[in-house]
Amino acid sequence: ANAVTDRNNAFFNTQYHHIPLIHAGRYYESFYSSAPRKPPMCLQYAIWALGSFGHVRYDGHSDIFYRRARQYLEMDEMRVSFFVHCLVAPWASYGKFIYEAC
Repeated sequence: ANAVTDRNNAFFNTQYHHIPLIHAGRYYESFYSSAPRKPPMCLQYAIWALGSFGHVRYDGHSDIFYRRARQYLEMDEMRVSFFVHCLVAPWASYGKFIYEAC
């Protein structure tokens, strides 16, 4: 857990000032809370990739974390795409049917 803390701290101490999109306090609060409230894995790996970029100890890992973040992001995207396909597309078809029937 020490390496994870180092990478989180490295991001918020160095890279955060260039990319102030995530509130540090809220991120740490959710990161150290129970499993359902944890940040998405794609976000965790993206923060670790940025935090390890240029870091003395973890610079060699930044590309690995970046690739892992992309994998998790693509998996999440596929899951949302499946959700949209299964739920939204039938409702859109139904709406079109009702519109054409009237």
